[in-house]
Amino acid sequence: MSADWQAFWTSWQFDFWLVLMLLLSAVIYARGWWRLRSRGVAYFGPWQLASMNGGLLAIFLALQSPLEAFGALLLQIHMLQHLLLMFIAPPLIWLARPELPLLMGLPRPVRQLIAAPLIRDEG
Repeated sequence: MSADWQAFWTSWQFDFWLVLMLLLSAVIYARGWWRLRSRGVAYFGPWQLASMNGGLLAIFLALQSPLEAFGALLLQIHMLQHLLLMFIAPPLIWLARPELPLLMGLPRPVRQLIAAPLIRDEG
């Protein structure tokens, strides 16, 4: 294996908490998306699920791939990270319409005890 490829493969980082939060977000969204689809809500198509996963993947690639390791060395790589984090991930997540699937993906006690008081209209 060439030195370039070896540097590439050894530069992957795995921050446990970041990976856990991204995976947890993906699982909660997928669970909520599935629950909505099984109830016949056609508003959330397969492309919303793909869009959410694509946005989370863009965040993962920007922060855990060799882009993070080489971002401190090369301005172009650092700017590529900014592009992923500002122009790729947010529109993809926005297109996924994450509010309702994320809410429906939470376990019922969490939804009732924590989320419901936060979104309740008191006016």
